[in-house]
Amino acid sequence: LGHRIAWAMASKWRLNRAEESSVQKEADAVKAERLNQGCSEQEAKEAHRQHVATRTQELKKAKADASKAKQAARSAGGKGAAAPPSLAAPSADVLQNNTDYYTKLMDSMSVIQGHPVFQRINEAMPLLITDDETKECGVQAVFEAEAAKIALARTGVYRAACNLFWLDLTSNSTPRVPLSYARVREWAQTVFGKGPRHFKDLILVAAPAADSDLLALRGSWKQVTPEELTHSTVFALADRITAGAGEEELRSWRSCLLSTPMMFSVLGNEDAIYWEAYDQRQRIVQSHDTIKRSARQWAHEIMAFKERKEQELGEALTSKRLQMLFKDGSKHTEARSTKIETGADNFVADCQRVYEKLLTDNYCNAKLESLERQFGLESPLNSLLKLRVIIEKTSNVEQRRW
Repeated sequence: LGHRIAWAMASKWRLNRAEESSVQKEADAVKAERLNQGCSEQEAKEAHRQHVATRTQELKKAKADASKAKQAARSAGGKGAAAPPSLAAPSADVLQNNTDYYTKLMDSMSVIQGHPVFQRINEAMPLLITDDETKECGVQAVFEAEAAKIALARTGVYRAACNLFWLDLTSNSTPRVPLSYARVREWAQTVFGKGPRHFKDLILVAAPAADSDLLALRGSWKQVTPEELTHSTVFALADRITAGAGEEELRSWRSCLLSTPMMFSVLGNEDAIYWEAYDQRQRIVQSHDTIKRSARQWAHEIMAFKERKEQELGEALTSKRLQMLFKDGSKHTEARSTKIETGADNFVADCQRVYEKLLTDNYCNAKLESLERQFGLESPLNSLLKLRVIIEKTSNVEQRRW
């Protein structure tokens, strides 16, 4: 009965033209697939009709749920209160290819806001920097509505510490692109595997206009930074709550959420938001490729690390001891290598051999450098294993040069 009531309530909603067009395209694809499978024209048309009916009803229900959530938020928050992000249902566009993903996100947000430490957190102000030991301390100047207007009007940019839950965490500049839940969870483990921590990078937020009343819009701020970065925080925190984390740890999480570094930029329409989001994602990818170490660079770095540690300790270090020192130091960092496994037991020894047998020879070093200039990280010899094989299969520098 409840299921029938829910669908009946959704029936009064209508799809817009873009949504209707999307449903038709999906149904056309279903029909074409049925014909390719050998179904009759009549059977294919019936599959087309059923898809349109089912998908239309799903999207109508999503709209009805979103409206119901907003009404509940207004009733709970009172006049002028921002809608709690955990109650703001994703748009129909977002759900088209990400229903399971956003269901998990909404469930995680509910877990967070249902815990006593985080109740009504969407209404909390960012943390001030204070020397009062009885209060939580922030890490940077907090959001001020008037300061935001002045900065946006004069420079087009405003930066401040904010409450993470003032974002609409379901907003997405490319809603129909499928998100990878597994990869976001992997990133969450990488960043928060050792516990709560402050964001190291700014979250870019779209300001509709320089004179926008951003404080009144809190809870609906559109994030422009890749959404995976904020979603990983939500998933990680919900996991810790579910695992029964203690109050001290959870209050540390709360402090981090209320000290989220954000940068506002005037982006007045969806097209501006789309291209800025595109640029943000491409910049992150490009910066990672730009600063990522090649095998040749790692060999140089390990030898520099060896010289520094030997000078510091006043003794010569074996490869095994150097590996232990490097592994011990790097285990306290968050980063993990996906191209070259720096944690492998033979990593340091391989770097030393590559440096001593290949890179000390100017000719070999120059050839490897030339390959990097031509192919970047895709150089055919950007591999410690391949370089080790060259060393093992040759007996002198002339053979290696050849």
